[in-house]
Amino acid sequence: MLLPGSDGHGCAVPDAASDVSCGGDSFARLSAAAPALACAIGNDPRILDEAADRALPAAANSGEHLQAWYDICRRGRHRIAARLLLGELNAAEAARACSDLVDAALSDIMRVCAADFVATHGRVRKGRHAVVAIGRLGARELTSNSDLDLLLLYDYHGHAAMSDGPQSLPASQYYVRLAQRLIAALSANFGEGPLFAVDFRLRPWGRKGPIATRIASLRDYFAAEAWTFEAMALTRARVVAASPGFDAEAETALRAAIVAVGERANVRADAAAMRRMVQREKASRRVFDIKCVAGGLMDIDFVVHALALEHVAAFDGVPMHDMSIAIRTLAAIGALSRADAAVLGSAHGLYQTVIQHLRIVLPAPHNARAMPDAFAALLARASGCADIGELERRLRAAQRAVRQVFERVLGKPQRACGEREAA
Repeated sequence: MLLPGSDGHGCAVPDAASDVSCGGDSFARLSAAAPALACAIGNDPRILDEAADRALPAAANSGEHLQAWYDICRRGRHRIAARLLLGELNAAEAARACSDLVDAALSDIMRVCAADFVATHGRVRKGRHAVVAIGRLGARELTSNSDLDLLLLYDYHGHAAMSDGPQSLPASQYYVRLAQRLIAALSANFGEGPLFAVDFRLRPWGRKGPIATRIASLRDYFAAEAWTFEAMALTRARVVAASPGFDAEAETALRAAIVAVGERANVRADAAAMRRMVQREKASRRVFDIKCVAGGLMDIDFVVHALALEHVAAFDGVPMHDMSIAIRTLAAIGALSRADAAVLGSAHGLYQTVIQHLRIVLPAPHNARAMPDAFAALLARASGCADIGELERRLRAAQRAVRQVFERVLGKPQRACGEREAA
């Protein structure tokens, strides 16, 4: 699939969102299970027409370019959702398709923002930048409505560099302003809400730090000040757009930051303490609150990311951000027992299936009684269950098993007041 570049050249967009077929019976099933999605398709049949996103004219300016991406992302996300609900994609394929679509949009929008910025402010001598995805985008587990957790890293030559354009800026201010330009572009609203919800809070020093981070600052912060959970978050970091040749430098800096924290921190104790803190704030009893419930996705994340932080060397040449690969790698070196790895891998697959479907129809956590009957039946089938009751039982069993792994690896978190594990 090709989308227009501001220079008139097409930019490649993944085809996984394409080729959905939606005849009368399929549309009826979508209408019963996901009425809002069916309504969107009814109002814009181009959602199901892959050619509508292949033959767009070249954008004349950055505003039109953003409008083109807004339309393609809106249609693409709906198309992926329809394919998932109709069984044409499984949950992992849908997550990768969403992530690939966003990767393509991010890379091209960053390119256009940088080009516009250069026209006004010029270039910084030997200046380079990289957009880094963290969170669900970094892990390529994006759902149809996930926020984008991002970092902007940069570097340049010297200490007091200025850009060379008509409106010259000090280098540090230059990249902060470029990050702000990117955020504004990604948050653009052309009538149906923002293009993306963007979150830069995982940068060094959080809200107190600059929105863009120089490589040297990243190195210093993680060597002396970063909390363990910040390094755990970086285990899912992935460069999605960069100046030529800067992607490798950024990845090296990110890996060094992880190593620095792993060498000075009591990783398991810190991870258990952070989980207790989150549990106190976001305790949940709902079996379908897949992320926060005891034994849910967050527990898997904490176990795998903490162990990855302890065993960084095992991931030389291995994509640490991929959860399935990370679990297998940790099992291969004995950091996880084979039995515990099997529990985490199986639960992760089940949770991804459930959460990918839920986020399309029920953006907030719900229990089975709140689901439309048609959607509950569809979700059960997609999860390999006869009905929603069997799925609930499978989820409870998985959540108990994951929590037991968590306790074996990281210790038993103190239960929050009023919170109980799935039973």
